[in-house]
Amino acid sequence: TDQGIENLLAEKAGEIASSDPDYSIRDLYNAIAQKNFPSWTFYIQVMTDEQAKKFRWNPFDLTK
Repeated sequence: TDQGIENLLAEKAGEIASSDPDYSIRDLYNAIAQKNFPSWTFYIQVMTDEQAKKFRWNPFDLTK
């Protein structure tokens, strides 16, 4: 996320979950209403079929 990560301590998260189960939805709704839209930056790597065939291991092998 481009906004950064903010975590709650487990104790506080438990309190909120039991007293206000819509907390996260409302937080997102209010942020969007204030034009503070959520955003993410993604990066990908691309190779041609020929590069994939010549690569030292199978780039589609998820165990590598």
